[in-house]
Amino acid sequence: MTQQASELLQKALALSEEERAELAGSLIESLDATVDKAAEAAWNQEIVRRIRDLDSGRAQVVLWEAVRSRISAKFFSSRKARADFKAFDKIMGRRGGPSKLRASKRPRAGDELPLAPGAKKKA
Repeated sequence: MTQQASELLQKALALSEEERAELAGSLIESLDATVDKAAEAAWNQEIVRRIRDLDSGRAQVVLWEAVRSRISAKFFSSRKARADFKAFDKIMGRRGGPSKLRASKRPRAGDELPLAPGAKKKA
């Protein structure tokens, strides 16, 4: 980075979060000098269609927190269904307890967890 760019960066970092975000957006926009008019028109039509769907009630807003919650529940449910709690308890119940397990210790024979349905064993 040149001295001039470094000085500009230091000045930019002194700005408020809102000003930095606006500046970053302007800088990124300046890198994309060519505009695809057809793509821009298609996106504008899509935006108008989505707003109409929202206004008419055909589409409903779902909060991101609700979507993330559903995704997490589905993810952890599938993991729980595949979990081998007996194998976990066996490993964790070793003499000395879990505090004696360290990354430097290699797994022992029998520590393998079952493969997920459809997964292939690595060579």
